[in-house]
Amino acid sequence: MRNRQLWLLGALLLTLSVGVGAVLQATPAFAAKTYPIEAHYSVAGPWAISTGTYTDESGNTYDLFYPTHLGANGFKHPILTWGNGTDAVPSQYTGVLNQLASWGFVIIASTSKQTGTGNEMLTGAQDMVGLNKDSSSIFYNKLNVDEVGALGHSQGAAVQSERP
Repeated sequence: MRNRQLWLLGALLLTLSVGVGAVLQATPAFAAKTYPIEAHYSVAGPWAISTGTYTDESGNTYDLFYPTHLGANGFKHPILTWGNGTDAVPSQYTGVLNQLASWGFVIIASTSKQTGTGNEMLTGAQDMVGLNKDSSSIFYNKLNVDEVGALGHSQGAAVQSERP
């Protein structure tokens, strides 16, 4: 129960930070200021990007965004699971998903247009952990399964998983 509460709190904080960030970005005074961390991450990161698709055992499909040279220099990539806004699909968010992948993240993005329950997102994250253990997968032993995060837009950022 405690893990779920922490996870939901994290999702809420991410939702708030994305919402506040969007408001601040639209504010001319904010746009005129350059903060070091924003300036650093506003450009593409050092990783070349690849994309792909994945279908799980239940037939759910996902778009994948990941560094092309997975595991270079022994790096273990953090996993992010993405939730779309209502009636949206990952192709509407390629800018942010590619940006995250360019900084070393591996993103699994459900193609479902209704991700508000969080089930697709949770399944996607669990599947990525499984692909890290699968010797036939390009992700084999290249993911940091201890660093898994969730983010999204609108209903995809307000996850309320039905799973315990």
